[in-house]
Parts: sequence; structure tokens; C-alpha cells
Amino acid sequence: AHDLEAGAWNIVLRFDVGAGKTTTRGEKSFSIQKEFTTTFDSEIGAIHIDGVAAIRKFVEADRVVITYTTLLSPLGSGLVFRENGWLVINDTSDRPSRSPTLLSSYRLYLEKRDVAAAMSLKTTYLHSFVLMSQGEKMRSYQLQIQNALLLESRFQ
Repeated sequence: AHDLEAGAWNIVLRFDVGAGKTTTRGEKSFSIQKEFTTTFDSEIGAIHIDGVAAIRKFVEADRVVITYTTLLSPLGSGLVFRENGWLVINDTSDRPSRSPTLLSSYRLYLEKRDVAAAMSLKTTYLHSFVLMSQGEKMRSYQLQIQNALLLESRFQ
């Protein structure tokens, strides 16, 4: 019954956020903390971003919920972005005629800006670029999760 849960959790564990360390907490590894550095290539050069993510899994009889929050800070910019999201995977293995369902929510926003720093053209560019690039990365990642779950459900 929890094949989907294991599959979804493995996809989350494999998500490449960049170089860094991962700490797994909890007896059953239901929570993860990742500290990482990643780089986006842009028109103004490489944008290096420090980040920290917290991910938690909740397993219920008929569904799995995965929640996460991430802080992202482009080095030297004074900007801090926050991602919040969740995935709910409903298990339908007891009803072979139905496919599992995946519900998801994702939000990315600028949480903090160094008020002492004026919004220079570079800072304005970084703001727009990080929102666009990270948002696209997460949309692509959620499609990977959906495709993997669809494939897995076909072979159950």
C-alpha cells in the first residue's frame, strides 16, 4: 500500500539542489534538512545561491503528505527567497480501477531584502531571475514526480 509513498520519498531524496550536506532526522527518516549551494547561469554571469531546505513526510493509511520549505539567498545580494510547498499522494491500490492522485501546492516569494541596500538594476535583475529560474526548476521537478508516480502505478 505504501509503494507510492516509498517512490515519492525516493524522488524527493534524489532531487539535486546542489552541493552541500544533508541531515536526516527521525527514527524512520521522515524528515530531512539540506544545506546546499547551487548556481544559476544568467546573462550577467553565474549566480551562486546558498540555501537550506526542510522536508517532512507524513504517512497516513490512505495518503502520504510531503511538505517542504526552503530559504534561498543569492550571495552578496541581501535578498532572501522562500519556497513553501506540499504534495499529497492518495493511495488507490485497494481500487485497481483508479489511478493514484497527486495534489500539489508551490509558492516562491521574496521574503527579505536588505533595506539598507538600494534596489539596483542588478538586484532587480536577480529578483526576477531567481523567481523565474527557481520556479521553472520546481515546475519541472513536480512533472518528474507526476511522471514517476504514473509509471509506478501502471506496474502495480
